[in-house]
Amino acid sequence: MKGQQLTNRQRKALETKKAIFESAISLFKEKGFENVYIDEITAKAGTSKGSFYTYFKSKDEVIFEHYNKIDEHYDIVYRALPTELDCSIKLLAVLKEGLIFTEKLGHKFLSIVLYSQLSNFDDDSTSIIMGKERTIYQIVNQLIKEGREKGEFNPPVSSEELAEMLLCFYKGLYLDWCLTRGKFPFIERGEKQLKTFINSLLS
Repeated sequence: MKGQQLTNRQRKALETKKAIFESAISLFKEKGFENVYIDEITAKAGTSKGSFYTYFKSKDEVIFEHYNKIDEHYDIVYRALPTELDCSIKLLAVLKEGLIFTEKLGHKFLSIVLYSQLSNFDDDSTSIIMGKERTIYQIVNQLIKEGREKGEFNPPVSSEELAEMLLCFYKGLYLDWCLTRGKFPFIERGEKQLKTFINSLLS
């Protein structure tokens, strides 16, 4: 809780949730998402099965927590950017942070994340990757709107359409990295392609 000191109980709850999350991610990397059972996760975390369900309804929700964490990171980076920067530079800076965040986890983990989402077509909650409620969509849309207001961008389609195009391309970078088994430098190549695409899309 921001601005307030956590109680011992609140601190312990955060520690337990973190232990469960990290244990699950470790096991997913080691054995594959579909081969990991909740009993294994809680045993590795040193907690009970009941504790798992206190924080996560399913293994899929552990993956959703990953998206919460990366969206929190996007927001922190966005808010720290100098206001005087061009919006195209801000867009590249924010999106590059996603590349950095993901490369640290590795292409195998990213493949697990994508598998967990693609294997549940009938579950509406799996649309978290695509959802317009995500922080990254809100940031990209806002920066494109700001760029238009400042005369920096002047494309013939709406800001919302541009945000969707840019994020579609962005998701493609992640998929390409997975399909090639991480055989190219993700951050370096991703940043170069993003810069070219942003400049072409928004000019």
